[in-house]
Amino acid sequence: MPGWPPRCELTVFPAASLPRSVAHASPAVVRSLTRDGVPRSWFYAGYRAARELRAVDVPPLGRLIRFATSGLGASLLVEPALGEVLFLVSVRGAKPSFVSSSLAQFTATARAVVDRYPYYTLTSTPEEVIAAADDIARLVEAIDPPALRADLYWATFVDDMRAGAFASEVITGDGV
Repeated sequence: MPGWPPRCELTVFPAASLPRSVAHASPAVVRSLTRDGVPRSWFYAGYRAARELRAVDVPPLGRLIRFATSGLGASLLVEPALGEVLFLVSVRGAKPSFVSSSLAQFTATARAVVDRYPYYTLTSTPEEVIAAADDIARLVEAIDPPALRADLYWATFVDDMRAGAFASEVITGDGV
C-alpha cells in the first residue's frame, strides 16, 4: 500500500481561505490553520483535511470552521474563539461532540498516534493488543486528558484498538 508506514503529514491552509463570516477567531486557531497545519489524512474513520476551510452554522454553538471530513460526510470543526475541535455527523439534529481541546492538541495527538504505529498484528495475543491500546491511551491522555472521556473520538479509537480493528494487516490490507 502506498504511503506505508503511515506518517502524519500536515496541511496548511492559505490565510486568505479563512471564512470571512467567522468572527473573532483566536490567534491560536488562525496559527494552527494557516501556519502550523492540521493532519492531511490518517487511517482512522476516513479522516481527510478539507480542500478548503468552510464556515458551518451549528446551533446553538454558532458558526464553526470545518477543516476536515471523516467517514460518510462527518465533519471535524473548530470553534473559532475557544479553539476546541468538535466532531459532527451529517444527520439532522446531530449534536457536535468534543474531540480535542485545541487544534494544536488534535494535531499533536494524531501525530503521536500515527508515530506509534504499528500497534499489533492479527497474530498478537490479547495481552499485546490491550497493551498497545493502553499505550495509545497514555499518549492521548498526556497530550489532552479530556479527549479520553468515554464515547468521544479518541476514546473510541482506543476502544476500536482493543477490539482488534488496527492490526497492521487490517490497516494495510496485506494478508487479509
